[in-house]
Amino acid sequence: KFAVLKLIKALRRGEATAVFLDENPTYHLFPPIHYYLGLAYEGLKSPEAGKSFRAFVETKPDGQDPLLADARRRLGGS
Repeated sequence: KFAVLKLIKALRRGEATAVFLDENPTYHLFPPIHYYLGLAYEGLKSPEAGKSFRAFVETKPDGQDPLLADARRRLGGS
């Protein structure tokens, strides 16, 4: 449950987009938060897991992420 709270907090504050507070692009760190939040919700047997995995899949339209296949599998192949 602690992991879920920390990941939700990161989403709300946009921490993944301001990792070092400098001019380096950091948005690539944002989508995996949805994936790991989905895993945390799944561990809690929460229906929110599907929403998080779906949000992750939607951020990857090009299909170029090693976690994408797993997220799709967890969504039931959608």
